[in-house]
Amino acid sequence: MGRTDRVMNDWVLARVKRFDQRSLAVLASTAGAVVLPIFPVVFPSMVKQGLMVWLLVIWAYSAFSMVVTVVAGHLTDRQFVVLGAGGMLGVAGSAFVLADPGTSHAVLVLLAAIPALAAMHSRPSIVVGFVVIALVLAVAVSAAVAPSWPEFAVATGSTAMAVTIPTVLVAALRRSLMNLVARLEAIGDTDPLTGVLNRRGVEAHLHVLLDGAALGDRGLGAAIVDIDFFKTVNDRFGHSTGDRVLVDVAEAVRAAAPDDSVVARVGGEEFLLLALVEDERDISRTAESIRERVARDTDVTVSVGAVYADVRAMAMDGLSTSECPSRDLIDRLSHSADRHLYAAKQGGRDRVGSGSLGTIEWRPGQISRSRHRAWRSEQTRVA
Repeated sequence: MGRTDRVMNDWVLARVKRFDQRSLAVLASTAGAVVLPIFPVVFPSMVKQGLMVWLLVIWAYSAFSMVVTVVAGHLTDRQFVVLGAGGMLGVAGSAFVLADPGTSHAVLVLLAAIPALAAMHSRPSIVVGFVVIALVLAVAVSAAVAPSWPEFAVATGSTAMAVTIPTVLVAALRRSLMNLVARLEAIGDTDPLTGVLNRRGVEAHLHVLLDGAALGDRGLGAAIVDIDFFKTVNDRFGHSTGDRVLVDVAEAVRAAAPDDSVVARVGGEEFLLLALVEDERDISRTAESIRERVARDTDVTVSVGAVYADVRAMAMDGLSTSECPSRDLIDRLSHSADRHLYAAKQGGRDRVGSGSLGTIEWRPGQISRSRHRAWRSEQTRVA
């Protein structure tokens, strides 16, 4: 491939990337709609007498929609609704002005395009709205152009099937792809041995907890849970036994953790708990519950270092630690909890050490909650 070809390919790819899938489909459909009216212009007998001007108006609207899509690149839902509704009226109008009922019915089937395009990227309410509009227009135009009741019934039924079946298929495919992406994200965020989050997975969920703390006037609690004498378990009984211990401890920590908290494996035998709490005593009680649950349900004990951080919501125009990487904030929480964990170890193990980190200033609403919901769904499914 020559340099000129590579430059041309790069140029084309750069232009295509401006559009999402829905906008590209709108662009393709409007481009086709711009070409179709050529035939009635060349063969005027195809159009009912005196109605050619309306066909030209529809053509102009199709050209306008194509230009708007090219300029916008990514159509918003509002832009798509306006252009889509106008396009459906254009399809119905084109079917109405054509003289031959068979040709009208063939054009009327094009009403299926807009609901199917909506199913690619739009909210369910928009998809349902377009399906209803398409069916209403199909009935109205078929009643106007069909020469008999049997032909009206056939035209209406076939158009209804043409509208609903592709829309349902596209919507089902989109849902399957979204579920697959959510599952892959959840798997990528999860420790394969214990089923709790890994360190990468904690970052997205930390933002959700900070949002909840800032908006709910609560604090954030963090606890590092470390298995006592874990190296001895591996040395005496082997790594298979050590793996079973890790799984048992993870289940005990998760069982003792508060609702909507986050549990992650962040080291060989260390687990991190993040939870919304009221104060330092609250996270200390949670840490103590975890210590007792592990001692009761497993063959090992754990030492826990817990820390409380007050979370304050920032104004939208303020600067906050939300502009710092999540990893830095997790490190702050972990290092502070580690100091209290060390004190617990020095005090004899199988105990809890706790303290306060100070204040975290946070600007709520910065991060999407989709990964958090996907992980929650995966945890529920596994449980």
